[in-house]
Amino acid sequence: MNMVVRSILSAVAIFSACLLAGCGKDNDVFDEAIQFEKEVAAIDDYLETNTIPHIKDPSGVRIVVKTLGTKLPAQAGSQININYKGTIFATGEVFEESTATGFVEDYIRGWQIGIRKLPVGSEATLYIPSFHAYGNNTVKTIKPNSTLIFDIKINSTTQTTVYNNRFTSDTTALNTYIGNKQLDVVKDPTGVRYQKLVQGSGNTPSWFTPVKIKYSIMLLSNDQKVIGTYEREPVEGFNSLVIDYIQGLQVALQHMKVGSKYRVFIPSGLAFGPENGIDSSGVIIIPGNSNLIVDLELIEAN
Repeated sequence: MNMVVRSILSAVAIFSACLLAGCGKDNDVFDEAIQFEKEVAAIDDYLETNTIPHIKDPSGVRIVVKTLGTKLPAQAGSQININYKGTIFATGEVFEESTATGFVEDYIRGWQIGIRKLPVGSEATLYIPSFHAYGNNTVKTIKPNSTLIFDIKINSTTQTTVYNNRFTSDTTALNTYIGNKQLDVVKDPTGVRYQKLVQGSGNTPSWFTPVKIKYSIMLLSNDQKVIGTYEREPVEGFNSLVIDYIQGLQVALQHMKVGSKYRVFIPSGLAFGPENGIDSSGVIIIPGNSNLIVDLELIEAN
């Protein structure tokens, strides 16, 4: 597979090293921050001038959704199958068109950002500043500091055997807990379970709806201890879209009306997976592979 975007590991490493040490004429005069701001401004100007609805990700990547899928987005560790066409933003030159099959983290950072914000089945266009692609380097026919456009269709995502085995044991643990407590819950096909504590009467959000929420987190293994209570809403640098939260909350929120309060039971793979959750002092508060209980309130959905 002749896959330009697959060279993230070498391209990003080279880019970082060049910024520190210099790599010849392409790096003689170069300010990463100024270049990034220039490219993002050019993308935004193009999209706004042409009245193209888009999602402004805080990373600088812009996403134009053409067809919205229905399945949960790919995660780190997921294997994806995607049809794509890559174009140079400045010239309109198509530099590659093919099908990609690989793990999410194998690809350029701009792909990783976009793919994880798009439900499987989606068709979209990603506008990617060079910082999230190949930076100040030449890669095949792509010149240094090239903003890239990718038209993509996310066909499918596949989880590893390790993930699937963990998912089976996690959902078994959730079902056992719920059964022992004799709780009346809704069992979503994704593996998420939720208990309706208060039913609201407002709007129900979708993937890209900005929301204001309040939630408290507990471990399934220690449901008497609240790890933390948080309130989130759109602020500069964080859109607070449904898609921005862990997948277990993405599922629950799209079943809630504003004013609702749910208790949500989340298998670890739809929470933080094998990664440890740490607080500001570096203390582990959510061990890897932890099933969670989240008391979730949907305050606003605009």
